[in-house]
Amino acid sequence: MVALGISVNGFARNAGDCVEWDPEYIWVTPGLMERALVFSAFPAFIIGLAVVRGLGHLGVSEVATFMVAMPLCIALWFDSVGWLLDRWTYKRRARVVATSS
Repeated sequence: MVALGISVNGFARNAGDCVEWDPEYIWVTPGLMERALVFSAFPAFIIGLAVVRGLGHLGVSEVATFMVAMPLCIALWFDSVGWLLDRWTYKRRARVVATSS
């Protein structure tokens, strides 16, 4: 073992030849788009949390449930918000046309 440059206790003799692979920490600050998504889709995250926990209690993998349920919840949330906005603008335009004629 000494011929390979390794001492008896497992440490290398020449510490300068060692390479560190693990960083001490990595901090990634979310950007504006990520913050906007989390803020605007917060109700979908709450519904997804309930789905993941409910199926987790039944023995279904929470990771797999999260990966399937969250995109569906977010898509349904934004679809329903878009539908409500579209309905609101349609009714508003219909009122304006009815009062102007």
